[in-house]
Amino acid sequence: MTDGGSLGWSRGRWAVVWLLTLAVQAGLGMELSWSWGVNQALVQASAAGLVLVQALKMLAATRRLADLGRPPDDAMWTLIPIANLLLAVSLLAASPKPELRERLNRSWGSQLTAVAAWRQGLRAVVPVLPVTVFGGLAIGGLVSGADVWLRDRVVPYLIDPTDNSLRQAIWAVAGFTGLYTAIHVSRGGRKSTASWAPTVFLVPALMLLIPERFAGPGSSGTLVYVMFLKAAFEAGVPMLLEGALIAWLLAAVDTREGRGPVDGLRGRMAAVAIVYTLRAQVAAIGGLIVIPAIWFSVSFAFSDLLAFDGAERPWSRSTDLVSGIRGKILKVLAVWFMAWNGLAFALMSPFVSAQEAFTGLFVGGDLPPAAEFGATLAHVVTVVVCALALRPILREREALFAEREARRAAQAGGAA
Repeated sequence: MTDGGSLGWSRGRWAVVWLLTLAVQAGLGMELSWSWGVNQALVQASAAGLVLVQALKMLAATRRLADLGRPPDDAMWTLIPIANLLLAVSLLAASPKPELRERLNRSWGSQLTAVAAWRQGLRAVVPVLPVTVFGGLAIGGLVSGADVWLRDRVVPYLIDPTDNSLRQAIWAVAGFTGLYTAIHVSRGGRKSTASWAPTVFLVPALMLLIPERFAGPGSSGTLVYVMFLKAAFEAGVPMLLEGALIAWLLAAVDTREGRGPVDGLRGRMAAVAIVYTLRAQVAAIGGLIVIPAIWFSVSFAFSDLLAFDGAERPWSRSTDLVSGIRGKILKVLAVWFMAWNGLAFALMSPFVSAQEAFTGLFVGGDLPPAAEFGATLAHVVTVVVCALALRPILREREALFAEREARRAAQAGGAA
């Protein structure tokens, strides 16, 4: 490929801007680490500066991508450190000649990009935003209230050495759900989505058993129980409610856009709640190692949407549909991750320091109820928009797969 001229920025201009923004980000990052836990105002200023510089870096990458005939949402790779370096190397390639650039633009121009999908998701959520926020407020209130109740009422009962009844019940739940899940998986999981309902309680039950081994006496042991009990609760009840809310809002959007009313809404809500919760739990388990978490999140990105549409095996179907567009799905999820954390930090900042907010979001810990409320509200709102952004990509993929199947059937009929 030879340098065929520039429509946006030449590689030289882009390289200068990229190096400058990288240097500024490195300086702000060092300032952030030095002031961490010392100067709250400086931490917030450094964080805001990092966000601004990142936006400038993405804008510069977009201009360079226009030279290379690549989709502008590839600039989102600058959000991921390793992908950012790979993108930088690829953007140093020579600009193609105009006719080749035009062919490259046509190759992706008819497809829905991650940025366009998010635009559609934001437009779709506007009419149902009041219900979305109300649902987020309700779930956030439940989480923050349950946090206090679990700490004050349940934990003392769990650590009481004279009464083992609750711990024995947890062992029984873990044993039953584990055996049920093993049998279900061994049979291929071909039954209805509702048949996976007992599996939803497996991960929370196992999380409640961890303190049995690691919690010691005294206040430190109580803190371990608080952390794992809170994590177990949040891996179950709020996730089920979020999934049900997503299904209700999908039905509302369909009705508003003339594709409704949706039949069997309760069954759809139950199916989405189960699939969404299991998807979140699997991604959380994979999160112990980064790569599996990304793989699970991308592979099962369509699963709850497919459950809403009545697919019998939404997980395997989702894996099939994301094949070939994993990069696009990862970009959609990267935007969601940044949006969730940004909104959560904004809602938590009046109640906790930046360090406490960061620890609570990425490590876990005992946050004040108001901060828990803000983090949950941010998660609910952003995950709804993400689902609405993924939906047009799902429709595009299903249409493509249906077209391929029709072509194969026609070829088979012709051969016969």
